[in-house]
Amino acid sequence: MEPLQRLLELATLHQVISPLKLHAAQLRVSFYAEDAALFVNPKKEGISAIQHILHLFGNASGLHTSIHKCVAYPVACNNIDLSEILQDFGGSQGSFACRYLGLPLGYRKPRMVEVQPLLDKLAGRLQGWVGKLMNRTGMLTLVNVVLTATAAYFLSAFPVDKWFIKKVDKLRRGFLWAAEEEAKGGKCMVNWRKICAPRRFGGLGIKDIQNFGRALRLRWEWL
Repeated sequence: MEPLQRLLELATLHQVISPLKLHAAQLRVSFYAEDAALFVNPKKEGISAIQHILHLFGNASGLHTSIHKCVAYPVACNNIDLSEILQDFGGSQGSFACRYLGLPLGYRKPRMVEVQPLLDKLAGRLQGWVGKLMNRTGMLTLVNVVLTATAAYFLSAFPVDKWFIKKVDKLRRGFLWAAEEEAKGGKCMVNWRKICAPRRFGGLGIKDIQNFGRALRLRWEWL
């Protein structure tokens, strides 16, 4: 994908494609496996130029773009004749907000109904595990490398509310102490905050969801 990224950068440099104005959208394209999201100004000549670049790249690399599977999501395009701009696009037109790579994208934080599928996925993981046949080390490993890791993808993009953190901790705590979705009463042997401390400070190294998510999002600024 690096050559395609370079082609788009050169096209912008030589004003074949108009540069993006917003500081938050300085990255022209996002690649993940066979999926790509391109950010383009709503100008017909720019869209035509990108289609031509994708065609040339496909002929050179063999990685052809399925234009008929592409979707254009207009963002803040009021009072713009999109039918004229997308006349030769070849794909379909969607509406913002949308989902990309499983993440809800929009102008605001995801609502509870949009986050609930992630919680359902975490709870679904527990159903296939026979925790009562595992020792504590095995339970801890599953909590870290499966339950916590499953939430990491979402946390890398969005801050989460306290209700989400409580529900995730409830699932992780329940499996660790009781091999169930919820641990009640005296089953919790150690305070959860202590459990989430690093091992060198006497904890078990389970990630604190709020701090873990913040660190993941700060990484984008570092990159």
